[in-house]
Amino acid sequence: MYNVEKYIKKCIFSTQKQNVPKSEYEVIVVNDGSPDGSLAIAEKLSLQYKNIHVYSKKNGGLSSARNFGISKAQGDYIFFLDSDDWIEDNSLGRIISKLRDEKPDILCICSCRNNGENQFSTQIFCDTTFVPGPKALAKGLRPEAPFSIVSTSFLNKYKFRFYEGIYHEDSELTPRMHYLASKISFLNGLVYNYYVNDQSIMGKPNPKKSYDLINVVCPHLSQFCDEHVKEEDKYIFHNMISMYLNNSLNFILKCDKSEQDKFNTCFANNKQLLYHYRRSTVVKYRVEGYLFSFFPKHALDLYKLLFSFKK
Repeated sequence: MYNVEKYIKKCIFSTQKQNVPKSEYEVIVVNDGSPDGSLAIAEKLSLQYKNIHVYSKKNGGLSSARNFGISKAQGDYIFFLDSDDWIEDNSLGRIISKLRDEKPDILCICSCRNNGENQFSTQIFCDTTFVPGPKALAKGLRPEAPFSIVSTSFLNKYKFRFYEGIYHEDSELTPRMHYLASKISFLNGLVYNYYVNDQSIMGKPNPKKSYDLINVVCPHLSQFCDEHVKEEDKYIFHNMISMYLNNSLNFILKCDKSEQDKFNTCFANNKQLLYHYRRSTVVKYRVEGYLFSFFPKHALDLYKLLFSFKK
């Protein structure tokens, strides 16, 4: 938690309004050097509920806080809950029952966006039959970490941890986790409420969001694709990386001209990633890939042109 004194009480209370004995689960609260009153609220609640454990650390960002929480976790599964979000009452009972019945590496749960008054974009799975990771990933899985409850032994087997200091840390990690999972299960019925904050930093122009995608996320996924993904599954990562490259271009459009010019150079310097476009099964990406390959120093201008046609 960091600067969430307005939200943290609701978040933590939601973990306690569950039809599961408190002895069966723990709530790890990581205070990431928050300067507001979040810590005092969490510590007060920890006196009320003995399964809440509060830890404080120097500010390091979301990835650092999650990694710290993983290091302290004692449970068989880890459920990441962002500190301005909350879970549905009595949802843990359904989750634990599913985990005990199917023993998956990962359990995907349903979520919705919530502005504090209304729910919208509620998710539902068309098929809840458990499947191997590659098959699940091919269906299209959301990368946000809170929507995947992960086996602790699976996390540690592959030494999975969040890359620190970047945006899109979920996109860097969860596709790799999903692909290597032997079994992924699905649970219908709303569990997770994702709070939509119009003032969120994620909605503001920030060139770092684009640079992190093209300098860290996409290269890491590309290397993983080359080294670990079977030939028949590579199209999944070609499509995903193409989407993230497009996201990097889209994010930078919100920034000023000088930042766009700098990013255009950065994009051209990462032209080795363009082969993912050309090998995509999505026609739009393949067209973009060939255009960007021929004119790598003008990728942003081409993207603007294609984007205007789409609109």
